[in-house]
Amino acid sequence: WSLQNVHKDDLLSSCVRLLRLFEWQAYCPATAYNISPEYRLYFYCEPNLLHRLLTILADITLDYRYAQRLLHAEGYKALLHCATTTNNVIHVKLTQIGNNILRQMFDEPSLLTDVMMRQIKLSFEYLCRSFSELYDPYMPVETFISSFKALAARNPVSFKTAIKNTCLILRDRQGNLMMSSRDLLNKYAATLKHESQHSAKWESQDPRTFQWIAYDDVDNEQIETLWRTFVEYFIETQMQNFHFVPSERCTCTVQIREQQFTINVRDFRQINSSGGARVIRRRKLTLEEKRKLALSARKERAKETQAQPVPAAAAATEEKS
Repeated sequence: WSLQNVHKDDLLSSCVRLLRLFEWQAYCPATAYNISPEYRLYFYCEPNLLHRLLTILADITLDYRYAQRLLHAEGYKALLHCATTTNNVIHVKLTQIGNNILRQMFDEPSLLTDVMMRQIKLSFEYLCRSFSELYDPYMPVETFISSFKALAARNPVSFKTAIKNTCLILRDRQGNLMMSSRDLLNKYAATLKHESQHSAKWESQDPRTFQWIAYDDVDNEQIETLWRTFVEYFIETQMQNFHFVPSERCTCTVQIREQQFTINVRDFRQINSSGGARVIRRRKLTLEEKRKLALSARKERAKETQAQPVPAAAAATEEKS
């Protein structure tokens, strides 16, 4: 709509006056005095005409200023008292448009924007998996809009403001528009940093027995180092282009029983030479495993201390004594 404010005011008042022509009106016989109406006389508003009037009011009242003017002019009474003929085909549409107009009268923009922001944040967190796993935190804009059609239709202006305040929108390497919640990205980055500061055990799942089999210490250290490097790179790039990360940053080769396997820490997969794959996971260490690791590190430090050469001055002092 490219109407000026003055034209919108005139159109709003004209629609309200026209609706009031079809309100229920009390009728009493001419000879009766000081009695309540026995019945009411009213004119029916033709359904197609009512549909057009409500559509105009719904479009105008998307702007909260005009919704408030309609409220102060008691336009809601004209809506509720308007009589129309029964038409099952268009009745549902009229009811829906009328509900939208009444709701827009009481949807204060700032409060509605806050509600939409909270809903968007919660929806992104609900769609995401455990923060300890690696995943793409962005979704296509088309998918987001289709998921929030009802919320966007409630007030497009407030919805646009909520997206600006809540989401980060960018293009991936294929030129597709992607978006994510800023709050989710911050939580995701903080959690990954925290996880990368603690050692873990890498395991693969046997597809036949579904048992988890741990890698040996050498392979485990190699995979863990690769995972930490990938996490650091992933955070530095603002977690963008998850599926387009170079293979050298997320894959390594391990040898198990004289066979080579490719480990992909981005997709959590172990791939053999023929293309078969099995799931891998990064498991937190148990208390017993942490205790054993600490004892092993202590023994290594003790060996290094004993292997250090004795200073010449200390050796000379021992000889004299």
